[in-house]
Amino acid sequence: MTQISQSYKTFRQPIETTTLLDDFVPVIIKDIAEKVEPIFDLKTTYCQRMTEHCNTLKEFSQFYELTSQLQQSVQQLSSDFKDCEENKDYFTLVFMGAVSAGKTSMICDLLRINPDQLNNLLKSNTQFKSGKDDVMIAGEVATANVYEFLIESSHLRLVDVPGTGGVVHDNTTLIPFINKAECVIFLSNAAGDLTNDDYSFILNHVVGLKNKGDLTPETASNKKTIIAVNKWDTVNNGLPDIQKQKQWQKKEQWILHGDKESDKFPGISKLFKRTLKIVPANTSQRFLDEETGVYECYGEPKLDQILEALKEILTQEGYALKLQRPKEILKDVLRDTYDLFKNERVKSSVDELVEQLRKLGANISINSPTIMALLESRLSSLENRIKQDLFSQVKYIFESWKPDVSLGDRLKMLYPKQWWGSENFGAKGVQQELKQRWRNELEDLLKSNLKFDNLKRDIQNEMNSINEILAATFRAQLADAQLQSVILKGNMVKSYDGNIDSLQSSQNLQQAVEKAASQIQMSIIDDIIGLVTFDAIIASLIGVLLTPIGSAVFIALRRLWKGQNEKKKAKQELEDAIARITDDVAADVREQVADKLRKTVQDSINNLSQMIQSKSDSLSKPLQALDEAISTVTKLRKKLEEEELNTQQV
Repeated sequence: MTQISQSYKTFRQPIETTTLLDDFVPVIIKDIAEKVEPIFDLKTTYCQRMTEHCNTLKEFSQFYELTSQLQQSVQQLSSDFKDCEENKDYFTLVFMGAVSAGKTSMICDLLRINPDQLNNLLKSNTQFKSGKDDVMIAGEVATANVYEFLIESSHLRLVDVPGTGGVVHDNTTLIPFINKAECVIFLSNAAGDLTNDDYSFILNHVVGLKNKGDLTPETASNKKTIIAVNKWDTVNNGLPDIQKQKQWQKKEQWILHGDKESDKFPGISKLFKRTLKIVPANTSQRFLDEETGVYECYGEPKLDQILEALKEILTQEGYALKLQRPKEILKDVLRDTYDLFKNERVKSSVDELVEQLRKLGANISINSPTIMALLESRLSSLENRIKQDLFSQVKYIFESWKPDVSLGDRLKMLYPKQWWGSENFGAKGVQQELKQRWRNELEDLLKSNLKFDNLKRDIQNEMNSINEILAATFRAQLADAQLQSVILKGNMVKSYDGNIDSLQSSQNLQQAVEKAASQIQMSIIDDIIGLVTFDAIIASLIGVLLTPIGSAVFIALRRLWKGQNEKKKAKQELEDAIARITDDVAADVREQVADKLRKTVQDSINNLSQMIQSKSDSLSKPLQALDEAISTVTKLRKKLEEEELNTQQV
């Protein structure tokens, strides 16, 4: 492919018109936007409250690094949510493909406008420079820049980008549009086949990889994509129906798998994690009336299958597409912030204890970074072991699962329009009935086949390791501190009974040292095992699988039953969903273990601190500030969990 090096810019142009998608997009998008609004409210609350806590914590010099991290977290969350917020009220489609494949023509047809009207609208844009940014019209409309058309009344955002074979593309310009699109529509001309140039374009600008060698099942694109074969009826006009069908099957196979016997074209199936939707399309034709200088339209566009595919995506997956990214972003941020505060709480307690001992003349080498680094490394090891074990078990269980689906259910699955017929997410009776039935089947299978003893063993082994290291560290370091305190001059350590005898005080301190070490050594393991319950893991697995967030599982199973060609791709989608679920469960287990570890260390420090103080003092102001921040994050996480429960009812 010989590309013309040409700089281009992006335009955002509002358009007032009716569209071919007005029958379903506005109602569904409005419904979706209302349902995801609580997630955006939670994000706003998080940013406000964390900013307030930052201002409080800044008063204490030891929290300089903490407040810096917190400020970065707020800024990053706002940045990550920006496109989610901008895109919340729109169904965003990005049109790609070869020059003259019909991208802009399809946009004109969908918007019910002529190229002349589109051209005039673009010329009215304040960025438009006449002569430089002119849209070239030659029977079709040629895209010279990146055009983002906003149709507010229809809740549509349509993005037209320069085609393959035209300008040299700037990936930094295209990627933001790809990231926020609900769907990519890639047009090819029925008169020709997709080529290696098309493959490279998709690899670079949709998948986001520079080289083919970087492509793996994990790095493939997760973007919902429709391949529209344009001018299909025109090219195959006059052929018998059976020949048309054979030609269509041949075209589908080429797009998906290319030529397996040569390097001419490898097919684009492996570029995507999700099954591609391939449909025929016919955009309208236009000719220039030289007398009027206007392009007249002839031939009705036939975009029924495009519209049906878009409606299916929006009704079946629109809610999950809109909700999943902001929810996951917020969930991760809240989890990270919770860990940040809780770890800082332990670090501050250790530092305060060390300072108390220092004032008594006991200099010890134990410090908060050492303890926190130890906890982090062992917890990461535990999380990875649980993740691997749980994934292999759940995958095996899924492969043996034969969901109970009646013949009537299967027939309804063959006709998405009838199943999802209502504009308000369709007739969900069948889906809800299946989900309840599947819940029972999955629960029985998981309870029968999930080897929970393996998970307990993993936790037990890691807890033994952490237990031994922590106990040895505390005993050695604090015992050394106790010995130093015996020879202190002029420093009297009071016991609880008020005795100020230095010998008695040193004995009390020695007892506290032993108690601190034994608390870690003796209580940690049994309590941890009690936290990680079998029922909690079962509930997490089933809950995620059968909510809108786990809709990929539901839809992939439907695709298998509908007999579509890419069964391997559907199975891959299932594996991806299982991986995400087990990652989440492992992270939850890690957090429970981390909380228990932190509490054990904290209690040990508190016991020792009380023994070397004249009385049990109230919490220091820095620790009070941290506790208030932890309380805020805990409440926000609870609200997010409540929203997740609400989505299960949608």
